[in-house]
Amino acid sequence: MLFDQYGNWISFLNMERTILIWTYTTYTRSFFLGAILLFLVCFIMTYKEEIPHYGIRASIWLVPTIIVEGFIFYNIMFGFSLEPFILQFAYFEGYLNIIILIGLTLSGSLVGMKLKQFSVRKKEKY
Repeated sequence: MLFDQYGNWISFLNMERTILIWTYTTYTRSFFLGAILLFLVCFIMTYKEEIPHYGIRASIWLVPTIIVEGFIFYNIMFGFSLEPFILQFAYFEGYLNIIILIGLTLSGSLVGMKLKQFSVRKKEKY
């Protein structure tokens, strides 16, 4: 549910429609919870793999999945229109969203890979 600064409920018909397409706009309002969750999911996916490249590849596939989910939820909530495609691919904010998502997934994956390599080296040392 969405609430305004006064605690009043906001209907999804009255909400800002770009939230579903430009997800980075909600990071500061939600204390970066979405970004942290995406980072942790990519970190865990890469850390659990024996071959880190599989985890990195799986993490990169999350970006198109998140974008398609935004399109699907937009169409369910507001009916079919081409507006999500226009918001994603005709505006700079759409490309900025893609770059931020790719950066989050790659950084989470690379940190998971490096931590896994560090822990394997430490095990072999002892």
